[in-house]
Order: sequence, then structure tokens, then C-alpha cells
Amino acid sequence: MSALVVLAPSPAATGFRAGMVALRIRRGAGYFLLPRAWVRSVVPLHDIVTLPRSNRWVTGLSVHDGRPIPVLDLAVCAGIADSTPTAGVLLGTPEQASFALVVADGPGRFISVPAAARLEAADSWLLRLQGCAQPTWWLEVALLAAELKE
Repeated sequence: MSALVVLAPSPAATGFRAGMVALRIRRGAGYFLLPRAWVRSVVPLHDIVTLPRSNRWVTGLSVHDGRPIPVLDLAVCAGIADSTPTAGVLLGTPEQASFALVVADGPGRFISVPAAARLEAADSWLLRLQGCAQPTWWLEVALLAAELKE
């Protein structure tokens, strides 16, 4: 017997809660929500150097403010069809500089997380959302930052 297990919104556990403001970007066949506090800016994509032997969702490295930062493709991580990205979203901790660049099909827009949205049970930094009109994923940026440090 297979049952869908859904996590109740828990700001302490995941940072996710319905109604919070997030940047919604489109990438391939899906949408991704990035918490507003972690979004630094949207930038054009240029000069990405590919990395051998990296995770398949790490597209390469780019330089921002004189520092190399990883370029990530969430559509590859989610296992959905992707297209050619045209923009990148710089992510950084609320009190520090940028640490990653997430590719997108455009600049996206800020929205409130729908009241009906619920996280599927998972132990990853990319979590599928239920209760959204289109296929949507939540990026748990704090967990991603911790994984990139390892």
C-alpha cells in the first residue's frame, strides 16, 4: 500500500510556510520557489566554466564579486525536462555574500506561497510541493548551503 506522506509546514524544521514570500522561477517543465531572504539578485548568465566529475545538477562555476561560485540547475536535480537557461539567481545567506547561482528560464517573480501548498516528505534540499497548480519544488536553501560546504 502506497500513501502520500505530507509534512505539515514547520518553519523551524524547513523554513517553509504557506503565505511566505518567495521568488518563483521557471525552469523547463517546472517551477521552483526560492525564499526571498536568500535571493541576492537576478543576473545574466555568462562565462560558466564546466566542472568534470561534479554532481549532474552542478552546471559549472561562474565568478561573482571576484569569487568562484557553483552554478546549479534545479531542473536536472528534480529530473524534469530542461531548456536553455537565460538568467541566474544569486543565492546568499541573509547576512553573507552569494554562495551559489541557480539557472532559470527568466527572471521570475516574487509571490506568496499558496495557502494550500504542502511539502512532500523528503530528506533533501529540493522538496516537491503539493497543492500547486503547476509542478513546483521548494528549495531549502539552508540545507543546500550546508551540502555545498561539504
